[in-house]
Parts: sequence; structure tokens; C-alpha cells
Amino acid sequence: MDSCMRIPLFAPKLRNTEEDTIFTPMATSVVAPAEIPQFPNHPIVPKGVIDEPKKPIQTNKFYANWLFAEQTSPIYTHPYSLVVQQGWQPALNWGMGISHMDANDIMFAEGTPPVQFYTHPLTTSLIISARELADHTRLETTNLSAFFILGHLKSQTTPVISFPCYQGMGFVTAIYTNATANIQSKKLYRQVEGPIAVNVGVKYRLTLEDDTVWLMYVVPSKGYGAAVFHLEDSGNFVGPPYWSGTVQIAKNPSGADGEAVYDKAAGSHATKVHINAVTTTDGRAAKYLLSYTIVGTNPHLLFALPHHMDSLDFHTSGKKTCLKMRTRTKGMATGLLTDTLAMIETDLPVTLGFAPWSPGKGEILHMPDDAWPAVLYALQREIPIAPTGKLESMYYTGKSLAKYASIVWIANEVVKEPIGALQSLNSLKTVYLKFVKNWQANSLVYDTRWKGVVESLGYRAAQQDIDFGNTKYNDHHSHWGYFVYTAAVIATCDPNWLRDGSNYEWVQMLVKDFANGWQEDPTYPFSRHFDWYHGHSWAKGLYHSDDGKDQESTSEDGFASYALKLWGRAIGDSNMESRGNLMLAIQARSFQHYFYMQNNNSVHPSQFIGNKIAGIMFENKADHTTYFGQDAEFVSGIHMLPSLPYLAYIRKHQFVKEEWDTYFSNNRVNNIRGGWRGVLYANLALIDPKAAWQFFLTGVYGEWHGEYLEDGQSMTWLLLWTAALGGAQEGFWRHLERRAWEIFAERRIERARIKADLKKERELRL
Repeated sequence: MDSCMRIPLFAPKLRNTEEDTIFTPMATSVVAPAEIPQFPNHPIVPKGVIDEPKKPIQTNKFYANWLFAEQTSPIYTHPYSLVVQQGWQPALNWGMGISHMDANDIMFAEGTPPVQFYTHPLTTSLIISARELADHTRLETTNLSAFFILGHLKSQTTPVISFPCYQGMGFVTAIYTNATANIQSKKLYRQVEGPIAVNVGVKYRLTLEDDTVWLMYVVPSKGYGAAVFHLEDSGNFVGPPYWSGTVQIAKNPSGADGEAVYDKAAGSHATKVHINAVTTTDGRAAKYLLSYTIVGTNPHLLFALPHHMDSLDFHTSGKKTCLKMRTRTKGMATGLLTDTLAMIETDLPVTLGFAPWSPGKGEILHMPDDAWPAVLYALQREIPIAPTGKLESMYYTGKSLAKYASIVWIANEVVKEPIGALQSLNSLKTVYLKFVKNWQANSLVYDTRWKGVVESLGYRAAQQDIDFGNTKYNDHHSHWGYFVYTAAVIATCDPNWLRDGSNYEWVQMLVKDFANGWQEDPTYPFSRHFDWYHGHSWAKGLYHSDDGKDQESTSEDGFASYALKLWGRAIGDSNMESRGNLMLAIQARSFQHYFYMQNNNSVHPSQFIGNKIAGIMFENKADHTTYFGQDAEFVSGIHMLPSLPYLAYIRKHQFVKEEWDTYFSNNRVNNIRGGWRGVLYANLALIDPKAAWQFFLTGVYGEWHGEYLEDGQSMTWLLLWTAALGGAQEGFWRHLERRAWEIFAERRIERARIKADLKKERELRL
């Protein structure tokens, strides 16, 4: 067994897989509240999508480049990429280009390590084509789901070639209908061996001029004979005319042993992918599995990523083969002969809630005595400053709401001073109501074309990219996560709020839009952002990208799952809460492999690991940068916010220490201006809470006055958090401060009584 594989030592007692799945419909049948109008003409028009007209169309999945505009950018199935060839010069190729990249294909940024980025060329090794494809060739797609798409290349009315595509597929499969197959190569053929008989038909061994070896399996449809291909010239390998059958192509880096694996699996491929998950009765462990509906009699070959291999269940781990293939940005994938990819997570964060939390202590409900003066002082200053909700950006408005929600939670659940708690909660409800009523400047609409909730201003041609591309489905998990977290705070402090007006339906609408848990929902796509194969979300929506989907902020990705979990708990939806817990567990694992690079990272090239944080992760590229700058505090900091309890779960101690030592130790952090300094010190609390506590304490007592807080950070919360993690101590303040707070509360009550008496007196005079 490889050292990289850590199979769970025990099998948790799981509930029945079919009866107790956590992927269930949400408890509302409302598409959107009455306040949200339906708009039919989204500015991005689906192209070539031939599916059920009422079915939601995924916007953030691996195949989105095929759904709109020119359809000319690749899709990445890992380890392969596929790109439609549309008669480009110099060879006038029509068909589907396929590619796989080895380590020697990596293109690094200039400079000494650690380099800013690494990427891969957009070249193809082979093109799956047919003589019948010509100038009028077009791409159409059917059978779309969160995990699968069927692409069709057509020249007239009948598909000439169909391509079932899904992540991790062991072969690139092409299904021909009454066509003359032509397997072209821009790399040129050096040698072709075959036909060689195999149990499903014949195979050919193709050696290209770049020294790579590819295998091609030819399986005739019923009523058709074995197809004999001939090498027409060094670039064209042509089959018989008017032939129907399946051609499967795979790259073989593993010699005879690898070829034996491919022989064993040839002829089989998936036509559908379904996900399921169950938890233990206490919710602390879960098993999730991707199930593949297979065509063919041979075992199904599937490639698993490193984070899958860490957590495979015992049965699936026995399906491992010797075959390994490099992916673009996810390290080495391992071939499995299986029609089910099943993983177990044994450390779900069930105790993680609103309170400070650490891996060793769990939820920390006690505030150290020495923290009371500073926390109460900050609370008195921040409670009156409620957000206005007047920002045009839903993203920045959401951040301000979540910031104030953390203050409200402390006032209501920690300090419990009745007047301050009630006033702050009512202030938050008042601002939140503006959004439920859709009164904000950038109102929301339900898009009936793709089926989702988007900002209305993006329907204007000049403003399609407003608010980070929200109307094009960019970053919805980041945007809506702040609103869902805020709603969870309100509902926890006042459960009756759920029954007021459209509050409940409005929040459920946001959840459905970014994290729908029902695979058959006709109103929103399943799991728009979170990719259950990759183990994290993709932020990019309806934007063409040669490098595929990308994500810039792992922390906001994790925060969206955290918000989902808390909202599920607040409304009593245990399946939603379990989905949030499971997503966090998977994210915590995948982030360690792909985004957070400790010194022993084995996924990324050594020339890149020294950056510590991947920055923007694409499917084809890893870039140590952000969309707004390259400063270290930007690149690291965007993966640290918002500064709330879930960070202690997804950001492991060793990584935080290595990243801090690389960029911010030895007082370098104090050279950083603005709110990023506060973000970095909040992150430092995970490994050095005393230093973080002292920093924020100086902010309370006048050495600085908020200029080092990021706009989503609350001083009250940061003091409570850093103190609870170990920054403050029990001490002599206990009696004095508790008594001081009692006096403060008594005075507020007295002032309220006096105001009430004065009001009555004025009324009597009138």
C-alpha cells in the first residue's frame, strides 16, 4: 500500500444508504419569494444545449466552456482535457482535440523559485474526428448534470460523434454513428501497431513523435464488423466508411503493466453519475460516494485524486491499480477499477458553532476573565454602528451584515445584557428586511434561463460584470454565504423571526442557488459551486476561460459551507447541517493538498511549493496572485477571511506556522498597512493567540483606532476569539468587571425607564 494512502482504520456504523441520504429536497416549494421577480432574458444565452427545457443548467461545472459563446475553450476532466477543433489552420481539423500533460510539459513563470505560477500549453496530441465533419460542424450537449455531460459533434441533423464526459474518466470515449473515423495527430505518428485482438474488439498502439504512447480501442456496434484502421499519412489514422461503434483512447505512461489495466477496462464507460452520502447517528462521521452507471461488460476505469486516496473506504481501496496519471494542478491521479468512488470522513465538525472553536478544545463557551473589560468596551462602541444596507454591492453588504451579526451573537449569547442585546438584534433585523423586501439598489431577480438568483443590474449590457460578475454566476457561494450566516444568527437569537413574512423563504432561496442539496430539483441546479469530485468550490461562472474554472478564496468557500451548516441547525434541517459538516471536512482535506502547501507537499512542483499558498487555482494553472494584486498580504489574506471560528478547522496549525514564518514573522507583519494587518493577526491567533490578543487589545485602548481592521472584521468578535483561543487569562478583573458591567446594565435600564416616563408625561400634556 502506498504511503500516501491512509485508509480509515475502522468502518463507522453508517445509516442505511438509500433511506438516510443527506441529499434531500429542502423544506420549501417556493422558487423565490413574491418580492423576487422572474426575468427570462439572461444576457448570456446557452448555446447548443439540447436538454429538457425546464431543467436547470449548471453554470460553474467543469464543462461550462461548452455551453455558451464560441465553445472554443477546453474542458478539463482530469487527467485529460478536451477542446473542440473548429477547422483551425494549418490542418483544417474538425473534431475533438484531446490532451494530457506530463511533468516535462509544465511552463513555469520566469525567475528563481518559488515562481509566481505554473501552467500548461493549450496543445492537443490527438484529434478524434470523422470525414463527415466539415464547415457546418457544431457542438450540441445533452444529459447535463453536476457530474456528467454528453457532447455531440454534428454536421447535419444526426450526431456523427458523441462524447460522454465526466471527471476522472479513464478513457476519452467517442461513439460514432454511420461515419468514417479519422484519428488525427498534430504531433504526428511515429509508429502504429495493430490491430491487436482484445476481448471487446481490437486495439492499436500509437506512438507519437513526442515519444508518448497512446492506446486506441475499437468496439463495433451490434451489426458492424471490427473496424480496421489504416495510416493514411503521418497525421491521419482512418477507419472504414459508414461505421458505427465506440473508439476509446488513453495515454499509457506505465508500459506493459499500464496497458494490461487498460485492456481489462476497455469497452466500458459511464452514462450517468450520482452522489449519495450518509452519516453516523451522531453525525461525526460520513461516507460519500459517487456512483457510475456503466455501459459495457468490463470493469470501469476511474482516476481518483490525492484527497480521494486519503479517505477511500476499505472496499474501494481494494480496486486500486498500478496506473498513475498526472493531472494539471491536482497532482498524481490513481486508476481504480470501480463503478463506485466511496470515501469516508471521520472527523466532521459537529461541535463547530458560532462560538470560538479549536481542534483540541472544540467549542469554547467560556470567556477568560481578563477579556471582559476589552470585549465589553468594544461591544459598547460597536453595537450602535449597525450597517445601513445602502451599498450597491451585495458582496460588501453581506460582509457588513455578517460583521454586525457576530456582534449581535456576542450581545445575545455571551454578554446577555437585555437592552443591548435586543437593540442590536432589532437593528440587524431591520437592515436584513430591506433585502428580503428587495429594496436594495441592486435588486435580485430569478433568472428563468439558467435558473438561479442574480443581481438585476447585470442585465444591462454595460454592467454585466458588476459586483464581481454576480449576474454571470461568479462567486455566489461567497456572496450568499454572508447573508445565510447572518440569517442563522438572527434565527438562533429569535426563532420566531423565521415565521415573519418571507424571511425563511428568502434565505432558503439563496441556499438553493449556491448549495442545493436535491439532485432532481427543477428550479435550481444541484450544488452549483461545490464540486464533489474536486473537494472544493469553483467561483467562476459564465466566463470563457482557457485555463478552466478557478477559485481565489478557500476561506470564503469554507465559510459558505459553515453558513450552510449553521442555517441548517437554526431551522432544524439535520440533512442540510450534515451536508455543511461534510463539505467542511472534505474542504479541510482538499485544501491541504491543493491550496495550502506545507514543505512536504507532493501535489505541486517543487518550484512552486515555496509560495505556501496557491493563490488562484485554475484547472490548468496555479498562480500565486489575486485578481486585485500580488502583495503577500493580498495573496495569503484572501484565504483567511472572514475571521470566524471555521478557520480553525480548515487551516491546520503546521501550515499556518509555515506561511507566517515565510512572509510575516520577525515583525514584518507590522509593515503592512490597512485592514490586511487585522486579517493576518486574526489568522495568527490559530498558532499564537497571545500575540494576536495583544495586538487587538492595543487597538481597543487607543494605540490604533480601527485602521487595521478589515471591513468585515468586528473588534468585539476578534477580542473574544483571540481571548478564548488562549490569548487572555483568568485574573483579578473578574469581580471588578462583572460588577462594572452590572452597573452599566442597571444604568441603561434606568435610562430606558426615564425615557418611558418622559414619553408618558408628554402624552398626558397633549
